[in-house]
Amino acid sequence: MSPPSAVAHSRKLTPLSRPDRYVISLFFLVPLALYGIPALFGHLIAPGDDFNQNLPLRVLSGEFIRSGTLPSWNPLIWSGTPLLGGWNAGALFPGTFLFAFLPLSLAWVINLALAPAFAGVGLYLLLRRFNLGETAASFGALVFSYTGFMAGQIVHIGLDQGTAFTPWILLALDLLLRENSEDEDTEGQTSWWRHTFDRATLVWIIVLSVAIAGTVLAGDPRAISSGVLFGVIYLIALVIRPGARLKMGLAPIGIATALGFMLCAIQLLPGIAFTHSSQRGTTALSFFGSGSLPIRAIVTDLLVPFALGANGTFGMPVYNGNYNLPEVTIGAGLVSLVAFFAYIPELFGPVRIVLSRQRIVRQLQAKRQIGVWFVMAAVGFVLTIGTESPIGNWLVHLPFYGSERLQNRNAVLFDLALAVLGAIFVDDHLKALLTGDLGADRIRRIGARLLGLVPIVGVLIMITVELVSPLTIQRFMNAFGRDPTLNTHLLGYLIPAVLIALVLGAFWLTANHWSAPFARRVLGLLMFCDIGIFLVNASYTAQSSTLFRSQTTASAKLKTLLQGQGRFAIYDPYYVVASTGSGALPETGMPDLNVVQGNPSVQGYGSLVNGTYQRVTGSHLLNNFKPAALSSETVNSLDDRIFLTPTTYLESAIGAHADIPLPSSMQHLAPGVPWRTSGPWLIKAGESMDWQLSSTFDLRRLNIALEVANATSGPVRVTLYRGVSVAKRLSMSVSKLIDVVPLGDLPRATAIEITNTSADPITVVTVTAVTAHPGTRLVLNGILQGRLSLPHWVYDGVIGPLTAFKNTEIHGLAWLQPLTTHTPNTRAATTGRVVITRGKVTTPQVMRVFTDKAALLVRSQAYSSGWNVDITPLSGGRTYSVPVHRFGLIQEVTVPAGKWRVTWHYQPKTIIYGTALSLFGLLIILGFAGVALRRRFKRS
Repeated sequence: MSPPSAVAHSRKLTPLSRPDRYVISLFFLVPLALYGIPALFGHLIAPGDDFNQNLPLRVLSGEFIRSGTLPSWNPLIWSGTPLLGGWNAGALFPGTFLFAFLPLSLAWVINLALAPAFAGVGLYLLLRRFNLGETAASFGALVFSYTGFMAGQIVHIGLDQGTAFTPWILLALDLLLRENSEDEDTEGQTSWWRHTFDRATLVWIIVLSVAIAGTVLAGDPRAISSGVLFGVIYLIALVIRPGARLKMGLAPIGIATALGFMLCAIQLLPGIAFTHSSQRGTTALSFFGSGSLPIRAIVTDLLVPFALGANGTFGMPVYNGNYNLPEVTIGAGLVSLVAFFAYIPELFGPVRIVLSRQRIVRQLQAKRQIGVWFVMAAVGFVLTIGTESPIGNWLVHLPFYGSERLQNRNAVLFDLALAVLGAIFVDDHLKALLTGDLGADRIRRIGARLLGLVPIVGVLIMITVELVSPLTIQRFMNAFGRDPTLNTHLLGYLIPAVLIALVLGAFWLTANHWSAPFARRVLGLLMFCDIGIFLVNASYTAQSSTLFRSQTTASAKLKTLLQGQGRFAIYDPYYVVASTGSGALPETGMPDLNVVQGNPSVQGYGSLVNGTYQRVTGSHLLNNFKPAALSSETVNSLDDRIFLTPTTYLESAIGAHADIPLPSSMQHLAPGVPWRTSGPWLIKAGESMDWQLSSTFDLRRLNIALEVANATSGPVRVTLYRGVSVAKRLSMSVSKLIDVVPLGDLPRATAIEITNTSADPITVVTVTAVTAHPGTRLVLNGILQGRLSLPHWVYDGVIGPLTAFKNTEIHGLAWLQPLTTHTPNTRAATTGRVVITRGKVTTPQVMRVFTDKAALLVRSQAYSSGWNVDITPLSGGRTYSVPVHRFGLIQEVTVPAGKWRVTWHYQPKTIIYGTALSLFGLLIILGFAGVALRRRFKRS
């Protein structure tokens, strides 16, 4: 394993030429145009998780920064959760600061554009450092920035932003270690201290430390682990190169690494702490292994990345594979794959030299050395396989790395390696590689020619099979749906891919006949086509900027239902509303979009949630909540005032003459019953059960199917409610089947209650409501039936396709309980009064407490270590601070009798220590910058 190039390097990075400056300018202008032009027309490119979490959380972080407050706590999702420690917000990433001072659209476009721009410029400078020409370096940088991993992960902006620093880390390592080591040959009498604080060395110490810190601050742990792998592999390659002397080089690298982690400690320390207390605190192998790709999936995705569809842009069908497209969008195009295979024989050069006992140093320095990129590609390949291979069984036990999932994201290692090899390939050009201009012997030249054909032939075979027998490819790739016409819909992709393969194959076979400049131009054009394929099929999901206003029509209605207080939940775990094309969920403010409108939620969406909170509520998945928790004290203690759900989870509409479907547990009696059904429901003697309607209906009759324990008859009461008021009450005897309950005067109702007043249990099989609308029958068989009991939950209107239910048993954000209680219980609230001072989410929460005796002040905010309160007598006096304790899922603190002002603060030690370390590191960096500038001015 050896560093990528052995050409002579200057003490400094080579000054930029005019073409270099033009190229770098384009790296910034292209993405600004790509994402900025749609934004000018009110459409923000915000696909997937960017829309659901990354953008809203950055907006919230910007609000904290604008107020001069550390963005440490998010009170708007998961009943309160760490914001800085939760990673996804990238709360203190430099780009996030733009949200504090710029309009939302402009700040987002700049953040989105700077990721590929920064990655491209860093890799371009690294490739130029390897003495590659402007053209080859440009294409290599563009391939990395706009294909494979970086293109697919645009939906996770934090991952793209963190990964964008990787080329800068490699560039700084190369300059610091290689140049300082070369100085030992020429300036052996100079001390390492003087070299470390040389102006040029200080500049690259700053670059390396800032790149390390930026990788962490971007807010995605996977970017950190990838950056560490890149840095370690490349550093080892530099260290073990022939003739390396490390005395001068490792000191500045060690200093820069320490400074980098000091700078980002404010993010890293609370992030690691929250990871340990989150649902990832105890990582199962199945969780760790999610997203692991089998070898055949990696190979097919590298060769034909959109064989199963893409993002639906430009008429392409939507991907229907067995995983989501961003996680399998890998590769760097066909030219880079050919480069990888063609350079394989080069790896055997050092082995031949050793066996022939020639001078190793001289021979290695006479060649381009590419082994380090093959090592990176191999490591990335093995890690992307993950738990599909035995190595995954022990990788899960590695600190930090073992708490991460989605092993497919390790593909960034071989994507970068392929991009670099492709750039070197363009610079070498085919003729030089195949005719021996690089010093290769005849066997290696023949090997390069044959191996270079492998990916070309592979692409042609796969596309031929897909055109002739599309189901074969779909079975091979374990597609979800099998579409025999998929090949015809994919012609817009398959035809260009075939043309690229044919042109490259023909050019490869006739390479000896072309001049070097012509070869470089053709290879560059083909690589440009590779980039174009990824650009055309990338995700450009645009969201209307109106969704990010302070209120939408739906969120304003929700705010009215919340009455300015309390939280809400949306139950739609199967995306029923989204599948209809309705924009109701984002309009209402599904988590985490709700943070823009300021409507707090008991749910959230992100990579980390408190582990205990997740076990009880099941709210980690978007728009999900454990139905069993709806009838417990949990929703009361979390101040869940409004519960929204589509009608599908309540009822099924059937025709006037259709058979009534039976519950899912009785599907053997009625094949094809929808999976969203529930029942049958057992009602014990003396108990009741409620069935909620999705709106207010005029009911003509009820069809109720019952099963009884024995043949004896007994009374059953059926009560129709409108809100909490009784609309109609009927009493009848139990028989084997109550087929029809006529209602006569068409009462208006929102819920039906069946009370078993007999001495025996009864089983309700189905409840069907027949409305006044001719032919409309509603089977109340949704999976939420029996969970939303009266008077706990009461119908409260509709918001678009969502039905709203109001919780009548909550006590607000805070209440008092006796000292003898051990769990939150709104029914056990004691005498006293809590008045909450309404403030912004960025300011500490203040309460005035009036109590005649010592009591527990219970606060409906999810517990996390680091909370404390300042308690001050309202009449004046000494303030004292006390820690906050866990109380179920929420918080409590003991207050003595009297009148008090209570101020809540979130100040975990990890943030305190992290802030101190980051400020200290920043001071050192500024000091280094000052010294470097002073020495530059002195020399000028």
